[in-house]
Amino acid sequence: MSINVRLAVSAVLCSSVIGYGASVEAQQEQDPRASQRIEGQRDVSEGVAHLGSAIDVYRNVAQGDKQVPSSVRNEARCIAVIPNTRTAALGIGGTHGDGVAACKTPDGDWSNPVFINATGGSLGVQAGMKTADLVLYMTGENAQNALQKGKFELGGEMGVVAGSFDEGFDVPKSGVVAYSISKGAFAGVSVSGLNISIDKEEMRDFYGQSYTEADVFDSQVPAAGEEVVERFQNMLPA
Repeated sequence: MSINVRLAVSAVLCSSVIGYGASVEAQQEQDPRASQRIEGQRDVSEGVAHLGSAIDVYRNVAQGDKQVPSSVRNEARCIAVIPNTRTAALGIGGTHGDGVAACKTPDGDWSNPVFINATGGSLGVQAGMKTADLVLYMTGENAQNALQKGKFELGGEMGVVAGSFDEGFDVPKSGVVAYSISKGAFAGVSVSGLNISIDKEEMRDFYGQSYTEADVFDSQVPAAGEEVVERFQNMLPA
């Protein structure tokens, strides 16, 4: 190859590289999320979707024919919503669900959401029910400590009772009051043996470097998730 040809090829390659760089910069200016995709950074879409599902489930609870007693709502230090929790077969292990939880702050507001997994045990509900949306009201100071620790078992480290719709229901001072929704039916449910753990991978995807295991409630909400996080917090009882 002659010197002139080699110079011509080099010029074309340089022009292509410069042109690609310019197109990337233009794309980033048009779509701020593009820089995250190009740089291989986190994708918050899954977290946003889980929050949206949790909002839909809790809205069904709040607007249903049966109402959670005010005593349960008022005593809750943390609330977990786990949509579409599945059990392989009645009375057999294999339960799994992905959900969202939040806890009361010292100011009385709700914390930023924590993404969780529910595994093991069984739903313990009526025959034929293998799928249910779960809502867990967690009472007592140990509730937030249990979530902060990252993993705990319902019925083990934290006692659990099936929820009641009686306003005179005796709410445990420290434990979990569990409700389920399946095929439109809202009921108390036994979930003893279910393990709740923080989904660290989704926490990192959603919150990025602001997430630390030392304080799961002190993460900075990404701009793409601000609106759905605010809706999630606002729907929880005051």
